[in-house]
Formats: sequence, C-alpha cells, structure tokens
Amino acid sequence: MRRLFFVIVLLCVAISTRAVAQIPTSEYAARRDSLAHHVGDGVVLAFGAPEPVTDEGSFRQFPAFLYLTGFQEPDAALVMIVRGGRAASAMLYAPAKDPRMALYTGFLPD
Repeated sequence: MRRLFFVIVLLCVAISTRAVAQIPTSEYAARRDSLAHHVGDGVVLAFGAPEPVTDEGSFRQFPAFLYLTGFQEPDAALVMIVRGGRAASAMLYAPAKDPRMALYTGFLPD
C-alpha cells in the first residue's frame, strides 16, 4: 500500500511539472556557429532524412542534421551562408504537408 502511495505521488509530480527541452535552442545556435567558424566563407547545405516510403518503417532524423538543428521533421533542409567565419544568414526549409496526410503523420511545428 505504501509503495502504491509513492507511485501515485511520483506520477502527480511528473504530470504537474512543466516539460523542459533537454537541449536548449542556444546550444543548436552555438553548434552552427562552430561549424561556420570552421567553414570560413561559403554555403552550408544540410539535408534531413527523407520520409519513410512504407508504413512499416519509423522516421529517424539523420544524426548530423539533428545535431545542427534539433528539427525532427522529414525532408527538411538547412541553408546557411557563411561569411568571415560567421553565419550571415540561415534558413530551415520543410515541405508543406498535405492536410489529409498530416492527420496521420502530424502537422508541422509553427
């Protein structure tokens, strides 16, 4: 009975606490800045993993893309223009989803 009480208390605490991201967005920005420093001048083009073709496979983002962006959606791309070892501009692209298919695969984040 006492063990059940502790389990209920732990569940209440877990539900009531606010979810916090494990890796802050500032960390991803620092990773992109580090990459830009190593590139010097140029363009960085990073592609995310494609959406699985069959229903049997589950989606897993490419590790390098996830390391730079933290973005978990399929078919995404990062374009970063680097000048003088600093990111002059960076843009993350993701294809529009068919609203009907989004009911099954999820909607894109804002």
